[in-house]
Amino acid sequence: MVARRSIDATRAEELLAAVGALLDDGQEVLRPVLVDGAALALRGYSLRTTEDVDVIALFVDGGFSDPVPLPRRLEAAVARVARDFDLPADWFDSVVGAQFQTGLPPGLDGDLA
Repeated sequence: MVARRSIDATRAEELLAAVGALLDDGQEVLRPVLVDGAALALRGYSLRTTEDVDVIALFVDGGFSDPVPLPRRLEAAVARVARDFDLPADWFDSVVGAQFQTGLPPGLDGDLA
């Protein structure tokens, strides 16, 4: 069993860069829309750490799409990063993505960096 690791802004950037490098294959660009602790840390709003990166949606071709289930190539990249960085399999969590079915928070598109 892999031990939980705290993820701060620096660690989140490192992990997401590793995922991005694996996805830099000329195919459709997938941009995960993050919420909760990792999102707040990355935007500089919080210094707290989190145990996972929560994904509420994907931003693809100028619009939002449901992150559940994650596209296979994103899922494979996330799994490889989990293995390479000794993280639990659920470090990149799309459970909150179930909210996509009931509607995203108002103004979310204006918050994208």
